[in-house]
Amino acid sequence: MKAQEADEIQAFIKIKTRSLLRQNVRVLYGGSVNGKNAAEFLAQKNIDGLLVGGVSLKLNEFSSIC
Repeated sequence: MKAQEADEIQAFIKIKTRSLLRQNVRVLYGGSVNGKNAAEFLAQKNIDGLLVGGVSLKLNEFSSIC
């Protein structure tokens, strides 16, 4: 998934949860994040953070995300 597509989905999630919970929520993106695309995802308006999966087991890759 491209970062812009993820941002649009995150915006939808935030709108729906805001209407249900009556409060703002932070939403993490948990897709295929790696050292090469993490900055692009984090630059999006509606992505509040990253949920890093398998890449967290690769020290160099994970360090580049951090």
